[in-house]
Amino acid sequence: MTIILGILLLIFVATASYSLYGHFSVPALVSQLAGLTGLAFAFQKALANSNLRVYFWFQRLRIWWFSDSVTRWWFGAGFDGDFAPSTIEDLTAFLQDSNRFKFSVRIDYSNDREVQVEVDKTLTLRIGLDPAPLSASGQSHISIVSKSLEVSYGHARKKIEMQIVPVILALKNFLQPESASYDLNVDFLGRNPFFAVYIANLKPEQIGDFSVLLHLDAYSLSPQPETVEISRENLHVTALSTDSFRQLALDFILLSADTKMLAGAKVGA
Repeated sequence: MTIILGILLLIFVATASYSLYGHFSVPALVSQLAGLTGLAFAFQKALANSNLRVYFWFQRLRIWWFSDSVTRWWFGAGFDGDFAPSTIEDLTAFLQDSNRFKFSVRIDYSNDREVQVEVDKTLTLRIGLDPAPLSASGQSHISIVSKSLEVSYGHARKKIEMQIVPVILALKNFLQPESASYDLNVDFLGRNPFFAVYIANLKPEQIGDFSVLLHLDAYSLSPQPETVEISRENLHVTALSTDSFRQLALDFILLSADTKMLAGAKVGA
C-alpha cells in the first residue's frame, strides 16, 4: 500500500505540475493543492505505519510542536535489605541535612514506620518501612511512592535527570539495599503514541483493554529483564537500576527508543 501511494503521489505531482504550467488559475491551484494534501497525508500515514523510524520521527516532531502538552506521572522504588527499626527516623534526619541531601525538604508527617516529604516544593514522596515479618520478600522492605505530578514534554528530560533520578539515587545510596526495583507510570492524557505501533494489525473490536508487555534485555546486564507495559493511554516502566530507569524513562517518554531494540523485544505476559 505504501509503494502504491508513493507512486500515485509522484504521478499526481507530475500531472498537476504539467496542468498548472499549461493552464494556470487560482481555482485550479487550490484544487490541486487540496488533492496533493490528501494524498500526501495518506502516504505519510501508510509510511509511518510500515516503518518504526518514520513513525517515531513524526511523533517526535509532534512532541516538539506541542512541547507544552503535559503527561501525568507517578514513580516509585522498592528496596529490600536488613533495615533497622530506626531506619525511617534516620532517613528523615538524612533528608533534612543539607550537607548530605542537596534538595530542599519539608516534612509533612512522620512516625517510626512512615514519612511523607515534599522535595523542592514540587515532588511529594511517601516512604514506608515494612519489617521482615510483614514483608512478602522475607526481608525488611522500604517502599517509596510519589504523588501524581504533571510534566510537560519540554521539561521531561530535566525533571528526570535533575530531580527524579538524583533523588532516588541519593535514597538508594543512603539505605544501601541488597536489591532494588524502580517503577514509572506515565498517563498521556490522550492516546499513547507507542500504542499505535502494536495495534496496527488489530481490528477495533479486538483492542478493548489490550496491552503489551515488552521484556527489554538491552537495558541492563541483569538476568531479569526490564519491562515496559504499553496500554491505550499509558505506559508503565519497571527497571532494576537507576541507570536503566533513567534511560527507559527518556526513551519511552521522548520517543527516542532504538527501533531495532523495540522490534527485537520479547512480547509476553
